[in-house]
Amino acid sequence: MVKLRIFQLYEWDRIIYMDADMLVRKNLDHLFFLPDSSHIAGPRVYFQQFPGRPNYFCSCMMVFTPEKHMWDRILTWYKPDGYVKEEKLYDMDLLNREFIDEATVLPGIYEMLSAHLESEDEWKHQLKKVPYMEKKLGMPNKSWEEIYNATSVIHFTGLKPNLEKTLDMIKRKKPKSDSRFYAIYERYFTLASQMAYSTRKGLPLYVICSAGTDDNIAQHHDDSPRIGADWADHASLWRRDGFIRYHIAVETILAMK
Repeated sequence: MVKLRIFQLYEWDRIIYMDADMLVRKNLDHLFFLPDSSHIAGPRVYFQQFPGRPNYFCSCMMVFTPEKHMWDRILTWYKPDGYVKEEKLYDMDLLNREFIDEATVLPGIYEMLSAHLESEDEWKHQLKKVPYMEKKLGMPNKSWEEIYNATSVIHFTGLKPNLEKTLDMIKRKKPKSDSRFYAIYERYFTLASQMAYSTRKGLPLYVICSAGTDDNIAQHHDDSPRIGADWADHASLWRRDGFIRYHIAVETILAMK
């Protein structure tokens, strides 16, 4: 739940947030320019049904304008001692219960599960079990290849690259997958090999934030600012093309000022 503190970063006009177990395949800068009325947006949870709530959005990837009134609304879900008022109320549920009626829902291609990109046969198998996924994804009657090519952000599920460590381990566990599925992990491992790592808790000091060109990858700066003791161990900040990009030990933030 500590990630909700990103809503307190009032100095930025708009923030794109992603969990660390995600890989960006396409440039996301256009999301900074959603209409001003879109003060919070997230990809539709296409792989699960929420009766009566078709626009349930995923909090693992969000676009929002950090404003105090939003943080104040989030705080209403907490007790004075800092604990959430309801047991087993996680960040995605809290944000949907508070903001679902005003949230802008992005297509599911902004949070495509890696398990659904394993192969065409696997995708068809999943559709037989969960037939509504195609429609909720926003790509009805599209081939698996078209969905693969359209995917902007991948959310690693099942096989987490930070745990499996090598492409060989992925291939051993998923020997019949499409070569493009392996390419996703290969890209992750290639970029991760260029990242600086924190010596504390084994967490990555930088995580992948942008795809397309390798010059999006930041170099380490010794004067990395602290955001807060209860937020993350390390953070770094630099400017590129008018954007500020924060890289946190656990999550990624792209911010525009």
